[in-house]
Amino acid sequence: MTLELSNARPLAVAFLVIGFTAIGLPFKGGTLVPDPTLLFTSTTDFFGDLSFAGLWPTGVPPGSTTYFQYWIVDDAGPKGFAASNGLSGTAP
Repeated sequence: MTLELSNARPLAVAFLVIGFTAIGLPFKGGTLVPDPTLLFTSTTDFFGDLSFAGLWPTGVPPGSTTYFQYWIVDDAGPKGFAASNGLSGTAP
C-alpha cells in the first residue's frame, strides 16, 4: 500500500495517524478522523510532498477497515497545524 501527501508545507514535520475506528473529533482547528492507534513521523520534501509505503500487515482480518490521516506542522494553519483529508482502507 502507498499513501501520498501533496501540497503540504515544504520541509515540514508530518505525522501519519493510523487508527482502526473513525472518531471525527475537533483537534488543532481541524477534524481528527482516525482514533489514534499508531503514529509515524516524517518530513515533507522541498515541494511539500511525502510518500509512505508498506505491506498490509499479515493477520489483519479480511474486511477490516483502517483509517489514515496526515497532520502537518504549519504556522499558517489553525493552531499551528494543517491536516489532510482522512482516508480508509479495507483489508482484502
